[in-house]
Amino acid sequence: MKVTIWHQFSSNHSASYTIVGEFPTPERAQEVREIVADILIEIMLRYAEKDELVIPVPMEIETEIGNRYGFDWQQPVDWLVYEYGQRRDPRKFVVNQGNYVVVGSNYWATWQTGHQFKHLLQVLGAETKAEIVEGYAPNEDEPTFENLDCQFTCVAPSEEVAERLAGIFDKVSKKWIHIDPNFPRGLLLYHPQFDVITKGMQQDDFLREESLYFERAQVSVSVDGTIDEEKLLELVPQDPDIAWNIGVLNRDLAFRVRDVVRDGRTIEVHFSDISRLWLLMPALSGWLESQGCEVGWKITQRESLS
Repeated sequence: MKVTIWHQFSSNHSASYTIVGEFPTPERAQEVREIVADILIEIMLRYAEKDELVIPVPMEIETEIGNRYGFDWQQPVDWLVYEYGQRRDPRKFVVNQGNYVVVGSNYWATWQTGHQFKHLLQVLGAETKAEIVEGYAPNEDEPTFENLDCQFTCVAPSEEVAERLAGIFDKVSKKWIHIDPNFPRGLLLYHPQFDVITKGMQQDDFLREESLYFERAQVSVSVDGTIDEEKLLELVPQDPDIAWNIGVLNRDLAFRVRDVVRDGRTIEVHFSDISRLWLLMPALSGWLESQGCEVGWKITQRESLS
C-alpha cells in the first residue's frame, strides 16, 4: 500500500492539539467517549479499504459523519493515517474522566486544530476547550495557539497521606528537563497503554528497574535541572528495552506543577504544563485512587497573553 500525506504548510516540525469536552454528567461523558472512539475506528477502517491514501480533502466517510451530526467536516483527520500505518488502535486518543472527554492528536503527526472533534463534542452536548500548538484551522494562513489551565483536587484518606502527596507534587521540577528524578514513583504503572508499551512486563519487575533508573538519574541531574551527559550514560539498564519503556512512559505522562495547596486531607495541584492530557488524566487519577484518594479535575481555557 502506498501512503501519501498532503500538507499545506512547510516546516521542520508538526503541531498538536487536545480538545476537551465537559458534559453535565459523568454518565453522558462516558457515552460520548464511546461514540467518538467508534468514529475513529470507522474512519480508520476506510483507510484499510484503500490501496493508496492521498488525503488533501476529507474522505467520504468523514463528510458523511459531519453530515450525520450536522456540521461541516472540513479536513481529514491527518494523524489517523499514521496510526493506521503502524496498525495501532486509535481509541487510545480519546478518554473519559469524570465529566470530561478528552481527544488528543498523535503528538507529531498533525497540522490541524482538531475542529472536527470540537464541533462533534459540542453537538453531543459539551462545553469545549482546547490546547493547540501551531495548528492551522481550515482556510486560515496563520497558526493557532491556545492553552488550557488544568488542576485537580484530591481528598486523601488521612492528613498523613495528604502531606506525603503534597510533598511529592511540590518537588516535581518547575521546568521541562529530560529526566526528573522527583517524578512520582509508581505513576507509570497507570499509563493507559502500560501493558502494550512494556509488552506485558510484570509490574514488580518494572518498579525495580524504575527505581534503579531514577536513582541513577538523581546523580545526573543538578539542582538547576541540567544534565551531566557523562553520568546520563549510566542510566541505561542492562536491558535497553526497559530504558526505552521508561523513557516513553515518562514522556507521555510528563507534567510540571505551578503550585500545590494543602488544607487538611485536601490538596489542590495546579499544572503549568502537561505533555499529553488524555494520558495523564486516567493515569494520575488511577494512581491517586489506588492510595485511597477521591479525585476531581477542573479544566478551563487559559486566557491569551496577546
